[in-house]
Amino acid sequence: MKYKKLLSAFLATAMTVATVLPGAGTIQAEAAEAPQPIKTFSFENDLDGSTAKTQANSGAYSGTITYDTGKSGQAVKLGDYGLQMNTGKIGNAYTISLWVNPTQNLVDNGSLIFMGAPKGASEYWSSVAGDGGGGNIKLWSNNGSDFAWKAAFTGVALAKDEWSLVTYTQSGNDAVLYINGEAKGSGGAAISLNQDNSDLYLGVTNWDADGLFNGLVDEVQVYNEALTADQVYALYDTTAPEDIFAEKGFTVNAELSVYTGRSAELDVVLPVGVAASDAQISYSSSDASVATVAIGTVTGVKAGTATITTTVKVGDTTKNAETQVTVSDLDETEIPVVAKYEMNSGSGAAVADTSGNGFDATIVNPNGTSYEKDGDRSVLKINSADSYVTFPTSIYEKLTNKEQFTIQAKYARTTLNNAWLFCIGSKAQSTGTNYLFYAPFFGGNVPRAGIKDSSESLYNFANKSFSADTYYTVTMVFDNGTISIYVDGALVGSPLVTTKTMATIVANGTQNGVLGFIGKSCWSADPNYTGSVDEFTIYDAALTEDQVQLSDADVLQKKLEALDILGDKNESLDAVVYDLNLVKSADGFDIKWSSDNEDVITADGKVLNSDEDTQVTLTATASYGLLTAEAKYTVTVKALDLTLLKAVVAEAKEMQADVFEADSYQALQNALEGIDERVAAVKSQQEAADIEQEIRTAVSKLVYKEDYKDPWTKIEAAAPKEDAEYKPGESEALFTIPEGLENCVTVEYSSDNEEVATYADGKVTAVKAGTAILTTTVTAKYDGWKMEYGTYVTVKGEEPSVTSITVKTAPEKTEYKIGEELDLTGIVIEAAYEDGTKKEIDIKDCTVTGFDNTKAGTQKVTVTYEDQTVTFEVTVSTKAVSDIFDDVDSEDWFNDYVQNVYDKKIMTGLTPTHFGPTDTLARAQFALMLYRMEGEPAVTTTTAAFPDAGESWYKDAVIWANQNKIITGYTDSGLFGPADPITREQMATIMYRYANYKKWDVTKSADLSTFPDASSVSAYAKDAMAWAVANEIIQGNNGRLDPQGSAVRAQASTIITRFVTTYPVFE
Repeated sequence: MKYKKLLSAFLATAMTVATVLPGAGTIQAEAAEAPQPIKTFSFENDLDGSTAKTQANSGAYSGTITYDTGKSGQAVKLGDYGLQMNTGKIGNAYTISLWVNPTQNLVDNGSLIFMGAPKGASEYWSSVAGDGGGGNIKLWSNNGSDFAWKAAFTGVALAKDEWSLVTYTQSGNDAVLYINGEAKGSGGAAISLNQDNSDLYLGVTNWDADGLFNGLVDEVQVYNEALTADQVYALYDTTAPEDIFAEKGFTVNAELSVYTGRSAELDVVLPVGVAASDAQISYSSSDASVATVAIGTVTGVKAGTATITTTVKVGDTTKNAETQVTVSDLDETEIPVVAKYEMNSGSGAAVADTSGNGFDATIVNPNGTSYEKDGDRSVLKINSADSYVTFPTSIYEKLTNKEQFTIQAKYARTTLNNAWLFCIGSKAQSTGTNYLFYAPFFGGNVPRAGIKDSSESLYNFANKSFSADTYYTVTMVFDNGTISIYVDGALVGSPLVTTKTMATIVANGTQNGVLGFIGKSCWSADPNYTGSVDEFTIYDAALTEDQVQLSDADVLQKKLEALDILGDKNESLDAVVYDLNLVKSADGFDIKWSSDNEDVITADGKVLNSDEDTQVTLTATASYGLLTAEAKYTVTVKALDLTLLKAVVAEAKEMQADVFEADSYQALQNALEGIDERVAAVKSQQEAADIEQEIRTAVSKLVYKEDYKDPWTKIEAAAPKEDAEYKPGESEALFTIPEGLENCVTVEYSSDNEEVATYADGKVTAVKAGTAILTTTVTAKYDGWKMEYGTYVTVKGEEPSVTSITVKTAPEKTEYKIGEELDLTGIVIEAAYEDGTKKEIDIKDCTVTGFDNTKAGTQKVTVTYEDQTVTFEVTVSTKAVSDIFDDVDSEDWFNDYVQNVYDKKIMTGLTPTHFGPTDTLARAQFALMLYRMEGEPAVTTTTAAFPDAGESWYKDAVIWANQNKIITGYTDSGLFGPADPITREQMATIMYRYANYKKWDVTKSADLSTFPDASSVSAYAKDAMAWAVANEIIQGNNGRLDPQGSAVRAQASTIITRFVTTYPVFE
């Protein structure tokens, strides 16, 4: 256990009652009662109230629960299921301790301890989970904001096939993981057991990918508080504290520096297992004239050295340790500087190091930066998101102690993003590692800072927030792994204690001679910083709090001069009207105020306006640590102005009694009682404003009489009807103001077509045939609320009959693809009447028939109105084959032919997206194409035409073709050869026979002798080939007939297209 003053530690942990023994210089504490778990699970062949859950918390596990030998008695065996512990909501502090014996390493993200919302709920959770699957575990969490899938720590080893005590504690966002009583990881995590739907789970999460924990779990204990390190250790090891102390002793600072008149505290560290309540501690100084010590606090008396001896007694065992104390005078203290960039000016990319060490920094993309004056500051403005500054590793090499240094930056950010202000580490990667950093803003105006080697530890800023466009001095002190951060000289949050070394960070995280960045992150996806940098300094020491304050001694003065004292109502110090905001403290320092004219402004900021404008000087004084400051503010207090107050009073006096309920009106009269005398006695504008607000409040509480306040119930009951029908000359009273509302509302009447109907004083009069909309507008006098009531009026005369209708304007769309709906946009139908008049008819009043979006071709669409009809034509086509098939392009020579046969349903694709234009056409395919051209008529037999054309997709096509002597098969074998490639002369012969079958003219014949291979045409095919060539159905192939050559599907589509063009196949 580590503490500064033992008394403070006792009070902070709330586990002891501290007693100071007067004159003894010791602190003695009595042990409090040990914490008790709120739930315990021993798993002695019973789940003790927990519930077995399936993978991803998908439901209750219905299989057998298995038990085995545990750490004590029996243990539950997990692997096929996890456990919901049914602990429910616990609060903001809790501890979960359990003995585990993993039989397999946890998979990456697979959870041992899962806390949070159930599956399907709004996501918030924390999980002690597998880290990479190699035997390590981590803590990560998600609450959708500041802990979005964020790992608090990683790389904690958990042994396989042996028992380990795993203990997790959390208080607020601070979490610690212990293995066998020793803290192995700590950091910030989402609070996950403080919601109504919170619960604790073991071995299972809400996601399938995370997997289940495999192993034994025993002796689970749940506490509704965060146990201390000693209490956690006691769960693991019951060795007596005195025995632990006798073996391990204690530690205290070996050295301590303090200034004259200032104090510093000793850090006494007891071994784990020894609580503060177990120890008695005393202190002594070797030279009280140099330094005194009381209850662990060392105070410098004069410059020199002294030895402080710390004595710790546990039981009968006593041990001592010495601390060498050096006392220095403040005016003799010089803070060593390694590098300093004052940002006054520069040449090109170089930023001068003004420390004298020559460690100049370099601007990357200097065109995105500029040196500017900002008030009394000289700053480097980083305007471009591509610009940043690098500083060299020679700075680190210069450090006297590589593990003790301080970084200080004065800055004003402009952007609200996650940009880093500075870092040590220069390897920007997609996943940054090995760095020390400070980011001014990381959500909610709260900064983020920390250190990472293989795992990341983050600084707790205690939700301290800092504004944009405001200058701050941030000082980061690195002292052997411990990080302290000061803003404007004041420590923020609490120091981050780690075991990480700067040697590791620099060795593994820097490159190319660059130690770190100003304005850039080690995560390559992070944005760069934009804003101003006033100074950037690296000190060759881990500065004390006093040194931090001395390093920026004018910060308190600047903060005091920058106070906003105007308050919410005043516009400027030159025109103060209302009370000022003279704050008594700011950013950790107290402020005292004085006024040179308390008759006008008091020391607490109260303003007393006189009859004329008055100038007053206010003085603010403050001190913080070593720093003191004084600032003067000259303000002009404006003369008292009662104009508005008198106007409000006059308006209130005019309120009439008969409009309001009696009680509320009387309350206003009470507020006005003696008002003239009160106004005459007003001494300040604030007092005037208060009285004004009092009167306004009384007026706002006036209660109107019911009908005046809400006339709408009666108005709605008397509202005019929505539709009315009249004949010319008829009239009717549509609306009458209900009785009693005459003085509560005003009513306006209007007609949008007075040639059809007039509307006045609530009465409608029909003039001639047509339609009109009458509007009744009722306005409540109470609040000006208006309601409009519309009445659609139809005035009907005798209408002539419709004699015909015509399409005056065709619809915009007349060409469709299969499946598209009819679109009548733009169509205009005109009706002719027997009296010779014409009128355009809304298509919605007509009946439209005749459109079929499943059939291609030209269609007549019929429009019917009043028994009269008219038609117009539309064209329905199939989709472009280049859009259907991935092997047909609109630029291909065969595209139009494939489109033709596809539209006519002669050929389809080999698959829904593949036509196969270069695939050889088989005989069965060609038979099916003819069968489709014929309309696929029914066949009169089920007997296959050929032995090899049985049950198949082409069976009926071959039967039909054979029955009609279109296809006869091979004469030598009696087979059909369905899969054989069809030759050009076979195609010609089959089409020739089909034309004969259809009794079409086949007399046209060509002389084949002009082709060099005419003699190779088979005898059975000569007439057919001559016919096909004469009708240009088959043309030469490179000047040859190529009768025995096969045809691909693209060629077949071409030949079929020529055929159906020559003959009336589809007429």
